[in-house]
Amino acid sequence: MVTLEKGLLSLFSMVSVAAATAGGGPAAGASVAAFLATPAGRLFLQETVRLAIGPNAQPMALGGMVTEPTFALIGEAGPEMVTPIKKRKVSAYQKEFGRQMKRLKKQHTLKNGQLRKAWNSKRLMNAAHTAAKRARR
Repeated sequence: MVTLEKGLLSLFSMVSVAAATAGGGPAAGASVAAFLATPAGRLFLQETVRLAIGPNAQPMALGGMVTEPTFALIGEAGPEMVTPIKKRKVSAYQKEFGRQMKRLKKQHTLKNGQLRKAWNSKRLMNAAHTAAKRARR
């Protein structure tokens, strides 16, 4: 399986060689390719990928527990699931938004399950937010 890190390593190396070839010709491309094959070049690519992913990203492919806000890398080795351990209290606004969303979706959905013409999920969300704000006043 190709992980995000491996994919980015390949992409960055191809782009580096292509950019050098485009800017300085085949000799420059060959020179960059030779550099990237050295230990220093591989380290350069790995550091570039770490910066692209985020310097503090915590890979969670093998699991882990998060107890505070954390910048995490999710799904890097395939499908993963993130679920809270304990339920959080739902605010009155969130409850009202849910009611309005359900009402509007029922009102604007056709029998075949599609939304009416000119309605999309973005418009539905905006209308539900507006209705929830109005109902909470």
